[in-house]
This record gives sequence, C-alpha cells and structure tokens, in this order.
Amino acid sequence: MRKKLLNGRMIGILAVLLALFTAVGVAEEERADERTDATGQWRYVLEDDGATITGHVGLLAGDLSIPGELDGLHVTAIGEYAFESSTPERIILPDTVISIGDRAFARCFSLTEITLPESLISIGDGAFAESSLGQITLPGSLAFIGEDGFYGYANLTLTVTEGSYAEQYAKENGIPYALP
Repeated sequence: MRKKLLNGRMIGILAVLLALFTAVGVAEEERADERTDATGQWRYVLEDDGATITGHVGLLAGDLSIPGELDGLHVTAIGEYAFESSTPERIILPDTVISIGDRAFARCFSLTEITLPESLISIGDGAFAESSLGQITLPGSLAFIGEDGFYGYANLTLTVTEGSYAEQYAKENGIPYALP
C-alpha cells in the first residue's frame, strides 16, 4: 500500500515538473526571435512591417531617444512591457512608430515628458499606467487607446486635437484635457 502511494506521489511530482519545464521551454521559444541591434543597446523582434522594440540593454536614466531604425529596419512599435518600471525622465519616439504596446511605459515613476509622433495610431492597455507624467500631447492620428491607458494619474492633462479620437477619449474617461 505504501509503495503504491509513493508511486502515486512520484507520478504527481513528475507531472508538475514536466509542466514547469514545458512552460519554461515555451517562454524561451517565444523569446527565440528577439534580437539585439548592432549597437548592443536595443532588443527587438521582427514584425511584418518593421521592428518592434522589446527593451533596452542596461539601465535607463535621463533622456531616451528611441531610434527610428534598427539594423536597417524601421521601428514601427514599442512592444508590451518594453520599458515598464524603467527610469527615463524624457522619451522621444520617432515618427516611424505607429503603436505602443500594453504597459510599455507603465510604472516609469521618473518619466516627466514624452514626445509622441504624429504617426501614432494605437496606445495599448495601461501603456502609461502609474507613470509620473503631468501633461501629454496626443496626436490627431490616434485611433485607439486601450483600457486604463493612463491609469493611476491624479493630475494628468491631455493636450488633444479638437474633434479627434483623443478628445472623445478624454471626455468619456473624465480626463482633463486642453486644445492646442
């Protein structure tokens, strides 16, 4: 009886270990396509229309200017969680970026200024959640802002184009806004 119980426990433990190793293998597989650019500063993945930045190698502080091109590819997106909890103070995005992924700049407590390009079409869920921005200018090209895009702000003011999706978003979500 004790031998059967022990064998049952061993099978259970082996099943759990197999599940863990499988999950780790899947996570590594998903990152297998991530690359580091020729300068050794940026991590990215290839997409149909260009490169999506997935992070920065090393610590970030001060000003951060995202390149418009990596290894000959246009940077078209900032990936999910790419800079979450990092410490840049000011960020400039190039005019090649059309989307910002979920939580891309969430919890960036040092972030006081970001320049968004006129090419930007989409901002993901919680992209700027719990950052320290006081004001952000949203381009007229914007067509989508995900749920809680600006969650956790007490004193945020959006600068929006009159009649734009961004103005509608601000009104519907009770976010103070101003027209340029």
